[in-house]
Amino acid sequence: MREIENFLIDKKHVLLFADDKGISFIQPITDQIKEKNLSFEIVYLPFEPSEKKLTGWLSNQQIGTALFIFAASNIAQKVYQLARQAGYFNEDIYLQKIGNGHKRVFCSKCHFINEVKNEEPLHCQNCQLRIKPSNHYSSYHHAYLGYPVLSRTEECNGTFKQS
Repeated sequence: MREIENFLIDKKHVLLFADDKGISFIQPITDQIKEKNLSFEIVYLPFEPSEKKLTGWLSNQQIGTALFIFAASNIAQKVYQLARQAGYFNEDIYLQKIGNGHKRVFCSKCHFINEVKNEEPLHCQNCQLRIKPSNHYSSYHHAYLGYPVLSRTEECNGTFKQS
């Protein structure tokens, strides 16, 4: 994920979204925003934020607005999708999902979404391919890519059968 310092370059305004779990992440960011003399707003996200209100907040921002989203996974994803629909680019959005610690990983073979708690290799629940979570995020799948894990024998022989 982008460093916050680099993320704020060339931004004019910052809109911060946070729920109960994400509110503690805001203070260090507001300190950096104040140092750069940027204007900002904080939007508190209730348990089920209104799509209409969120769309209103997002649509009424000036060009060059940066979005920070610190919330539980389902709420953060909802705000992210509405921001993209409102015309924000990925480069304008800093997303931090907070909560159960699960990471969504999609299989490179069958594209099944697996939920994992750590970065250890796993067997896809659908096709049983052994995969390892990467840091390559797919906005299409809303998940990280799972690369195939090959045994040393397969790597040396140039074969791609899963053992």
